[in-house]
Amino acid sequence: MVHQKKQYSLGRFRRELPLHLILIPGIIILLIFQYYPMYGNVIAFKDFKAGLGIMGSPWVLCHSERVAGFTDHVKKNCPHIRIVGTAVNNDDDLERFSVTHKMLKAHPETNALFLPSAWVQGACRAVEDLGQSGHITIIRYHATQPPFTRVR
Repeated sequence: MVHQKKQYSLGRFRRELPLHLILIPGIIILLIFQYYPMYGNVIAFKDFKAGLGIMGSPWVLCHSERVAGFTDHVKKNCPHIRIVGTAVNNDDDLERFSVTHKMLKAHPETNALFLPSAWVQGACRAVEDLGQSGHITIIRYHATQPPFTRVR
């Protein structure tokens, strides 16, 4: 005897609607108690600041490690290079523009910027805004190529 597969029709779905509705509380409980707590795991990789919240707090890994590695390398191997400052911008493009603009105005002798991220538009805009295009070398560290051609 060959078993034929029955098609699931709209009529059958309507008849079984109470059974489907019974699943909803279980799915909600699953989402709340199994998946929502994973959002909090992000805090393990953040320098948590209550005023900024979990997603606004700066990342502990990656950028800070890149800056530390770059700074250590320059201090050990390039004594003729002077690092005038470092700043955190929380991967916010407007903040990156503002921080870079202030730093370049405070240190007009700056001839290079090290940016530990692929997203460098804010810093590039600050360099352009101050008329320093072509005079400041931008060094970026990231595993991917930038999605634009501003940085060369």
